[in-house]
Amino acid sequence: MKIVFKVLGVLTVVVALLICSLGAVRNLADAEDVEAFETEMAESRAQIETLKQESGLMDGDAKASMDESIRAAEDAMGSIPPKSAFTTAGILLAVLALLSIVCGVFLFVHNPKIGMGLSVLMIILAIVAVIVSPSLEGGLTSGASNRAIAIAAGVPVALSAIFLFLLSRQKA
Repeated sequence: MKIVFKVLGVLTVVVALLICSLGAVRNLADAEDVEAFETEMAESRAQIETLKQESGLMDGDAKASMDESIRAAEDAMGSIPPKSAFTTAGILLAVLALLSIVCGVFLFVHNPKIGMGLSVLMIILAIVAVIVSPSLEGGLTSGASNRAIAIAAGVPVALSAIFLFLLSRQKA
């Protein structure tokens, strides 16, 4: 049974390492994109202020449609999470990738205290990574949302932690 746990543990560690590292790169790239968007959003806010002034001079249906467009633009600008959310999620996924490597080592070293503690830490960090990850549909660039990537990374991390936990409970 130990050999099965070790083989499955190594497979899940490799998958967790790949997904966590790619998720970290994606989140940190999105953090840089948010920084670029902030300058564009400052320009857009100035344009919205001029549109608000122009809509104040209008009346009737034109004013109603202009106000509706202004509200939609303000809602769209407010939906982008701050840079720190992407950076935090990227750092957590990078830490999970490193902990996956450590987990792979402790699959073959019998140390119950460290194995159980590492398992619990990995599962807690995976849950925190999912909670902290921004939920932007399609991300800033495209594809899966950052929260979906964190969930996809959390599953193999949790599985490898479970295999490590089961191996550390068995006697040497």
